[in-house]
Amino acid sequence: MSSLPIVDNFKMCMTKKYMTFQGRASRGEYWKFVLVQFIIMLIVGIIAWMFTFDEVTLDIITTLVGLPFLLPSLAVQVRRLHDLGRSAWWLLLHLVPYAGSFVLFIFSIMKGKPEANEYGPVPNYSYYGEQ
Repeated sequence: MSSLPIVDNFKMCMTKKYMTFQGRASRGEYWKFVLVQFIIMLIVGIIAWMFTFDEVTLDIITTLVGLPFLLPSLAVQVRRLHDLGRSAWWLLLHLVPYAGSFVLFIFSIMKGKPEANEYGPVPNYSYYGEQ
């Protein structure tokens, strides 16, 4: 089992696994994607805030920049749940205010199953390297 550098991991999630809801995602894959996405949105938010004087324009800019992250975010979260042996239906916990997102956060930091499960083998990122 290998790991990808943070930028390669983000590129993999945004291209090769853009809408891949099957399979598994390790904690590293999930959290590296979340970190880069957060940094990008933070930088865009700060730049938009510096050059924008009204709240509506700021919201439109951040929404437009965040839209391409919607499907990959859902996909990597589903694959992360699969790594724990849980189905994607657990994402509906986001509909429960506060507690649901907290439970999903706890799931995201839990260690994945070390053996193959019904969602596939343990993630191996060695073949996603330089190509």
